[in-house]
Amino acid sequence: MHILAEETLPDEIRKGEQLLLDSKVLLINGYKSYQGPLAGLMDSPMLMMHLLFMLLQEAEPSGPSAVSNTFKPEITEPVEPIMLDSGIAYGAFPAPWSLSGTITPASDGQFRYQLRFTFEHQDGPKQLIQLSGLLDYSERSFPVDDSTSLDGWSAAWLDLKNENYKGLTPGLTLGKFKREMGSE
Repeated sequence: MHILAEETLPDEIRKGEQLLLDSKVLLINGYKSYQGPLAGLMDSPMLMMHLLFMLLQEAEPSGPSAVSNTFKPEITEPVEPIMLDSGIAYGAFPAPWSLSGTITPASDGQFRYQLRFTFEHQDGPKQLIQLSGLLDYSERSFPVDDSTSLDGWSAAWLDLKNENYKGLTPGLTLGKFKREMGSE
């Protein structure tokens, strides 16, 4: 899995890139101001991915194969909240909420989306989350080339024995790292 993330926080915009290999190790680049366990960087992107998949399911219940032309979902849900549980983190968006935007087939198995999700907290102002990107359901190799340098990256092993491993050596490439960890 390859995630390019940009998260707007009260006093900064946190940007970074994450590569998840075999559900064992998380490679991280960016996130200059983040302090905490590296694996914690997965929480927000995983919740937003879960939200995205739930919203896309609401927009087209038959799934991505049913999307043959550009369409513009307009959905309002007055009662049911959206409950998220990524297996790593959890969250909820209360009703009422609404979804609008555009979903367009890009090529075989790929879809571009631009979505606007609005919701309200009790007695609070409306909140807006904008999601945009490209989903790729096609059969392809890993989306990042094996020759990619890992200089400047950190690694977090997601099993207990290697939780805070950061031992990436200068000059290491993604392909060499995958071979060393037994992932091809």
